[in-house]
Amino acid sequence: MAASANRARREKLTNALFVVASIEAMPVELDGIADRITVLFPWGSLLECISRPEPSTLAALARIARGDATLDVVINRSAASLDVDGLAQRYRATGIAVERLEWVAQSPYRTTWGARVTYRSDALHVAARFGAPHSAE
Repeated sequence: MAASANRARREKLTNALFVVASIEAMPVELDGIADRITVLFPWGSLLECISRPEPSTLAALARIARGDATLDVVINRSAASLDVDGLAQRYRATGIAVERLEWVAQSPYRTTWGARVTYRSDALHVAARFGAPHSAE
């Protein structure tokens, strides 16, 4: 992440923020600031939050989103056993509308880590938007 932060600084990108924090303990200063949240090949508690979402953990992620912010997630198949059928429904229950949920041969984001973890495999790409009406589940 340091290399990306340094590149953003060199390119004078003032709209990028790099934070080291767990999803359960995001700083309150981040509440409502993100127009776009991108999660690439998560692991640990963030992988749990994204792939087997519970309302409380998705709410922690939604806390940093502004209005109708977008959420773009890519998970390598080998990272977790996914309940793909129930994923969109669980997101919707917390106000996140899944617009696209598909297995892709390669990530739409070209990174060396992404190429490594999806070698001879595919990845789940989830494109979603915050601010959807909550379902009555």
